Amino acid sequence: MTDNEMAWRAADFSINYVMIVQISGRAAEADLRRALERLPLRHRLLVPDPEHSPCALRVEKGCGADDWRGVMVEELRNSQWNEKQGPFARFVLLEREGGADLIGVFNHRACDGMSGVYVMRDVVQMWGDPDLELPALPVPPEMGTLIPQAVFENPKVKIRLEITVAALRALGLKHRLFPPRHTSVVAWTGEGLPPERRLIVEMRTLSKEQSTHLAERCRVEGSTVYAAAVTAFMRAFAAQLPQGSSWKRSISCPVSLRERLRAPVDEVVGQYLALANLDVDCAPGREFWEVARELKGELKRKTSAENVFLFPLTMQTLGQRCSPREMGAVAGAFFGGPVRYDFSITNLGRLDFPTQIGALKVEAFYNLVNTSEYEKTLGMNSFDGRLSFIFALRESNMRPEAAKRLLDEAMEVLVGS
Repeated sequence: MTDNEMAWRAADFSINYVMIVQISGRAAEADLRRALERLPLRHRLLVPDPEHSPCALRVEKGCGADDWRGVMVEELRNSQWNEKQGPFARFVLLEREGGADLIGVFNHRACDGMSGVYVMRDVVQMWGDPDLELPALPVPPEMGTLIPQAVFENPKVKIRLEITVAALRALGLKHRLFPPRHTSVVAWTGEGLPPERRLIVEMRTLSKEQSTHLAERCRVEGSTVYAAAVTAFMRAFAAQLPQGSSWKRSISCPVSLRERLRAPVDEVVGQYLALANLDVDCAPGREFWEVARELKGELKRKTSAENVFLFPLTMQTLGQRCSPREMGAVAGAFFGGPVRYDFSITNLGRLDFPTQIGALKVEAFYNLVNTSEYEKTLGMNSFDGRLSFIFALRESNMRPEAAKRLLDEAMEVLVGS
């Protein structure tokens, strides 16, 4: 890893994400520790330095059913990592009567969302079946070598790349000279954490029947579950805004590149991610499914090869041209500064995750992306036939009661669709 890449990763901004697996049945701590010891043998990029300690495990005993929520928030706030040696994941086991909650905390600068899914799946499989031997996965080549050649040679991409790199370098300089100041919607009395450090987390899970009905309705309407969820969420948000606000809102949509690279990367740990910004017209009177179909079409357009590969190309070019100091400033501005969209909405899709492994039964799986003081995030996935949502933001961005109402209203629309 170059000094520039190190500066990019070491910039001062929160970048954790968490995944939570809820287990019922006998959950032996010793078996989990053995599974974590074997984990770097399978996912070698998770612990780049073989001399370094394996992924840490903290164990909390005698926990209640909801204790994982507080621990999850605590771990999200802790963004301290050894960016050179790793490991890029740590774990917390909360033992409770009849089962346990396993929290995996991942460094999002080193691991995309699917990396976390594969790691959690493998840990639980080895935990539930101590005799299971998972083969080591190959270390993939550098991301820059996996970008399709046609993208490199595209004249439009070359022009856009130069414009984007110049704009980000200017943004980094502005961020360093004039650090942004966020105006909180909640006044701080000086007691406890300030609003920008207080996380709000709201979660909802649809039943299997509700999830199946929604998927079938989306198919009939020519939409996708993601497009329908975004439509419901953004329309509920737009309806809460002050009178006179624009009905045209925007989201950032993380897009996996794993299936679009020059060579397959299979299920390895790594960062194979791009971002697409989508506009949503939430004007009253527009038919729900019309908006959802429109959003589905825009996502397809925005994720063409020349669009999605611009992001990793930009990161690669910045690393080649910037000093470590400049790279750190650009990273801080890009990931930790003000954003131009209303929400980041991540969908991991339908997870291929066994529900029964030995004596362990996986009851639920949740994913939650961290948020800066400027960003609001929604994580969603489908596990064991149930669609789950976790909404996260800082109190400086929205009051807790408004966040709860927003998610409730969106779920009501989806369930009634």
